[in-house]
Amino acid sequence: MRLIKSGAAGFSTYWVLRDATTHLPKTDVAITDIDTYYQKEGAAQSEKKDLEALAAADSAFSAGKGYHCGNGVYRIDFTADAFDGAVGSEVVLIVVAEGCDTLYQRILIAPTVNTAYISGSAPAIPSAASIADAVWDEDISGHDDEGSAGEALAAASTGGDPWATELPGSYGDGTAGKILGTNLNAKVDSRLAAASYAAPPSASDNATAVWGAATRALTDKAGFTLHGDYDAAKTAAQAGDAMKVSVGTGAGQINASGGKVPATLASGDVTGNVPADVKAMSDGVITADKLAGDAITAAKIADNAVSADAVAAGAVTKMQSGLALDSTVAKDATVAKDATVAKAATVGSPLQAGDYTTPPTKEAV
Repeated sequence: MRLIKSGAAGFSTYWVLRDATTHLPKTDVAITDIDTYYQKEGAAQSEKKDLEALAAADSAFSAGKGYHCGNGVYRIDFTADAFDGAVGSEVVLIVVAEGCDTLYQRILIAPTVNTAYISGSAPAIPSAASIADAVWDEDISGHDDEGSAGEALAAASTGGDPWATELPGSYGDGTAGKILGTNLNAKVDSRLAAASYAAPPSASDNATAVWGAATRALTDKAGFTLHGDYDAAKTAAQAGDAMKVSVGTGAGQINASGGKVPATLASGDVTGNVPADVKAMSDGVITADKLAGDAITAAKIADNAVSADAVAAGAVTKMQSGLALDSTVAKDATVAKDATVAKAATVGSPLQAGDYTTPPTKEAV
């Protein structure tokens, strides 16, 4: 396909005419027997054009004429109207001659080309800055098509200076103009005069004041409610109250196997907690009063009541360690037949290892 610029005044084309039977180049075709046509894109085919003869092969272009250059090659100058189609459209050139094959040549209509670019003397390409300046300096009045940027800019420029608009003016409820015009209706400094302004204390100043304040009692509790635990605390044990100890394994009791029992317990403290046999021990404690009178008599010491087996080695010693050293035997108490304990003797002093006398046998008693 050949390119022909749009609007060309005319163009010389070259063709090889071939015999319709042998398809070999045909050299004897008369120029006046050659007819030309052209077919434009989207249009009806042109009328037939009968060629006229040129004077020579190198003659100047002449629309509608032709010349046999030799060896079956023919020059044909098509008229200018064959090349005035839209850029990018296609044209089909047609050559018809009697006794020859019909020939076709496709032509593409190309845009006009600046020959300066082809010759190498192209003009300078504008810079991006110069293009931007040219765009922004363009007269806006020439760009007012509907929906164009020029129309939008022209419409915006008619709004004037927004800072010169009176507020609230015609602005409706909820708009910034209405809100500012209605509420910002006085000078800001008139709301807080400089002379009466006191700067608030800093965080550091507040902390210093809090920690430096003296501790004082709460003198007025109006509006305050004490916690519910306070009422229970008021009825709890007070300073100076007697403390009772409960011995056992329940909650709040002292477990003798897991902790220490106090050295002394009042009778009321142990009631119901200490085993009954401990309480019964108090009835069998030997005292001076119980030794008085006839607590121990010859009748009560029956025959064989104290045998040699009963008085085992160390038995008296265990009795000695079991009795309180400072316990005093009643003044006239009788221990054995006709044996009298010294009036003021203590149990500890006569029952020492060095002063011990073996008791009499059962036969002696």
